[in-house]
Amino acid sequence: MNHILFSSATEHWNTPIELYSALNQEFNFTLDPCPHGASDGLSRSWAGERIYCNPPYGKGIGEWLA
Repeated sequence: MNHILFSSATEHWNTPIELYSALNQEFNFTLDPCPHGASDGLSRSWAGERIYCNPPYGKGIGEWLA
């Protein structure tokens, strides 16, 4: 199963629900601009939001961050 953790088969990985729930309990997120399967988060304002962002991982991360 650990081979999946080091796989480059995809750049899209969901955050484990247990991790997200623990973080959300502490920070009370109001916006996830990068939900799996959607791409409109970068086209809206993040002003005043508490952001949870799990960006795509892989070789394209630098371009995404830019």
